[in-house]
Amino acid sequence: MALDEGREACAAAVRGFTGAVDDLDELALLGASRCHGWSRLDVVVHLLDGWSELLGALVSPVDAAPTVDAASYWTAFADGPGG
Repeated sequence: MALDEGREACAAAVRGFTGAVDDLDELALLGASRCHGWSRLDVVVHLLDGWSELLGALVSPVDAAPTVDAASYWTAFADGPGG
């Protein structure tokens, strides 16, 4: 995927997310989400924490060369939780 295409896909995902939660009031955020056992607020906090980690990692310099690319990174999780 080209950088510009990836950038726009990420921006579109963020716009979609914010569009989905912008109009939720506090009571609605406490309601059940589609993630079993999680409130909508739990999901929002989880995603914001993940984005914070991602953005921090993107600007953190490292000395070593990458050992995986964007596609091969996920093969470690192919079997799901617990292997």
